[in-house]
Amino acid sequence: QTVQSQKICNKEQITQLDHKNITKIYDFWQQDGKYYCIMEFVDGVNLTQFIQQKSLSFDELVDLFQQIIAGLQYLHSNGFVHGDLTSNNIIISDMKVKITDFVQNSHTQMMF
Repeated sequence: QTVQSQKICNKEQITQLDHKNITKIYDFWQQDGKYYCIMEFVDGVNLTQFIQQKSLSFDELVDLFQQIIAGLQYLHSNGFVHGDLTSNNIIISDMKVKITDFVQNSHTQMMF
């Protein structure tokens, strides 16, 4: 398999990821040494901001962490590893979790 066909395969893999707890990636590419990405817009706040703004019950915290785990399990089962997961990469909107910024931290780094 050539490097070029491997690039296409990896791009197809990441754009086909579809899970309610990860940000959808529609397209990404490299141009002039810079990386560009078109992704789903998530209107929310990061995990740290959310916890500071809202008093959460134990059950609400468990629900949030179950969503984080579900998103990570999906990424891992599809061969992707976030590699730099922080509260800044976890966006919450209406008690729904979206994991973001996983493209540059996955095996797609090897694409270009």
